[in-house]
Amino acid sequence: MVEAFSASAEREVIVAAIERLIDAGVLVDESRAEWETAARVGLFGAPVVSVRSALAGEADVIVVGVPFDGGVTYRPGARFGPQGIRSVSRSVFQAAEPPRGMHDPVRGKRVMESVRVRDVGDILPDPGGGGRRQLDDARVLAGRIAGAGKLLVALGGDHSISAPLIAGVADSVGSIGVLHFDAHHDLSHPASGDMKGLHHGNFLNWSAGDDRVAHIVQCGIRQLTSVDPETLDSHHVWPGRTWVDAGAESLLRTIAADIPWYVTVDVDVIDPAHMPATGTPLPGGVRWGELIDVLVAVLGSRRVVGIDVVEFLPDGHDAPGLEISALLVHAVDAAMGGRR
Repeated sequence: MVEAFSASAEREVIVAAIERLIDAGVLVDESRAEWETAARVGLFGAPVVSVRSALAGEADVIVVGVPFDGGVTYRPGARFGPQGIRSVSRSVFQAAEPPRGMHDPVRGKRVMESVRVRDVGDILPDPGGGGRRQLDDARVLAGRIAGAGKLLVALGGDHSISAPLIAGVADSVGSIGVLHFDAHHDLSHPASGDMKGLHHGNFLNWSAGDDRVAHIVQCGIRQLTSVDPETLDSHHVWPGRTWVDAGAESLLRTIAADIPWYVTVDVDVIDPAHMPATGTPLPGGVRWGELIDVLVAVLGSRRVVGIDVVEFLPDGHDAPGLEISALLVHAVDAAMGGRR
């Protein structure tokens, strides 16, 4: 018993000493430097590589999963979203080397032609850390990807993850706009500094309070609220289906062309009749094909530096994951066209 206690105490001393060396910068925590390549198969079957390799290589698009749902206020499960999407994505599109794209009979063109996709796996939570380091790492990684001139594609996770991702992109790019598709406002008041109190229903507070976020455009908002939402000068809301009914050209007039944009898609913007696999569904949404058509028109006309898809809760059926995969194919294809 005495020997066991001594060995345990000695191990704790060693671990504490190593942690101090990491904090002092003497040692590098390789798991944080390269994160965790947890995905066995990348999105669309793309190669799964280290962050260092993706940044140094010829990747155009870098995919990262953020399996976090510590910020939900109703039903958890979004942490299974990244792998749920990856597991069915090859049924929609198959990445190849060299990239040659695939023919889309609906649009009469090849999509993702010459687009090189790399998947760096998932940013995994620190055991017992409440997810804070996971979100901090997401910010750092988003900044590195944007700073390298790559298109970030993040797979959530609940909507909390978008706050650090947007901040990370802004750390590298500077002034940006945020294009937000959602059934819910996710904004109560501008906030800044430490993201204490962050959850999936208020992530946009920190974007609204960030001077580097020049514009916020929201589409699909239809949640009933007990108080009137705050109106901001740099904020434009297209409630319900108004953005679809008005058409892409009208929507584009509210999306400035002189700054890059970060696009965040909560899958509950889609009507639950078409997308039931989400934590807080609301009736009155759009069809997934309508969302794709608008994304193609808008993303192909603006410079996009990051895209995330959040709040997907795999439910044992392939259809929702296939719809999200199709959305990502066309969104990324359009975004890459807008960057050229």
